[in-house]
Amino acid sequence: ERRMPVIAVYKLESLRFVSQYSTVKLGENGLIEEFVEKPEKPRSALIGTGIYVMPEQLEKWLEEYLAGGGLKDNLGSFIQWLYRRVKVYGYPLKGYWADVGTEETYLEACRKALELGLS
Repeated sequence: ERRMPVIAVYKLESLRFVSQYSTVKLGENGLIEEFVEKPEKPRSALIGTGIYVMPEQLEKWLEEYLAGGGLKDNLGSFIQWLYRRVKVYGYPLKGYWADVGTEETYLEACRKALELGLS
């Protein structure tokens, strides 16, 4: 189904930092069966990375989400709303992924990239 949303997912090494992200459960053919934004007690180390590929229906979905009281500044909450209405697929990233949303995580990603010879 070429015109459905896809989100990149990544498996963290431990549950320690999962509550800062969203947990994802994938089913048959990579279809998202569960998406929980910033869970208090994560059950999985598979997270949403904030990397999304959206079809042209995005504007319609966003309007519907916002009209229903959805949060304007939280894309994870939008995905949590969306997967219950349309098929959303997860694409597992391989290799190294890092969150660069804070100065600390950005510097850690730079250190890791140098360590891996990715510079």
